[in-house]
Amino acid sequence: MGMVHLSSHGKESISFDSLFPESPQKQLHDSFVQLWSDLMFLHDEEVSEAQKRDCSDLVMGQLVRIDHLLSCIKATGTDLYHDDSAYIQSIIESLSQAFGDFFSQKPADTLWRRITGAFTNSELS
Repeated sequence: MGMVHLSSHGKESISFDSLFPESPQKQLHDSFVQLWSDLMFLHDEEVSEAQKRDCSDLVMGQLVRIDHLLSCIKATGTDLYHDDSAYIQSIIESLSQAFGDFFSQKPADTLWRRITGAFTNSELS
């Protein structure tokens, strides 16, 4: 992100993100979109096995991030907007249908069940 310079007697650099931090809800949305992209790459037939191993780590990282963001949202007692929740639920359904085999493997299965459960149990919407 861009840097903002404030001047008084000297310069102080402040990142744009610190001035306008993204909410956990926005981060959750972006993480689901990135998860979809990473899974598409992971299952691309033209991708090498080495790239797939690296991408598999990225996917697991996204799942951990999503699980953490859901915990943060729940801990603060905030809800997702209905439209955001419906959109994320549609992504979850599509991912489950397209990549169910991946999500049934360890360690993704535990995280995926916890993530989908947060929406199935209407904890966030």
